[in-house]
Amino acid sequence: MFSIQTRAVGPVNVVRCSGSFVLGRETEVLTQSVPGLLERGGPVILNLKDVVTIDTSGIGTLLLLHCWIHAAGSRISFCCLSPRISEMLRITNLSEVFDIRSDEQEAISAVAAVPASVASVA
Repeated sequence: MFSIQTRAVGPVNVVRCSGSFVLGRETEVLTQSVPGLLERGGPVILNLKDVVTIDTSGIGTLLLLHCWIHAAGSRISFCCLSPRISEMLRITNLSEVFDIRSDEQEAISAVAAVPASVASVA
């Protein structure tokens, strides 16, 4: 089972994911939350600390979210990755594309410090 909890930390949207992030309803849960996040505005932090399993569909969904949020002129940062998720992102070279931070507070500070117009150019 996969679930998300969303909260605002100032202008930053923090999405904490937990469970197995695999093909099916699990990936839909996260993609269906994006319109609300974009409507609210502000950068997005995806905290993956409690994700126990991820497959290629989950990795693809992370890339899709990254593209959607950047296309909307906002920023996204990923934090608290397990060694397995970090390795999958490294193998796919997505670690070079994504803004990855070690913890949630570092991610919040990083996205809050960078203007959206600068982040979308990167």
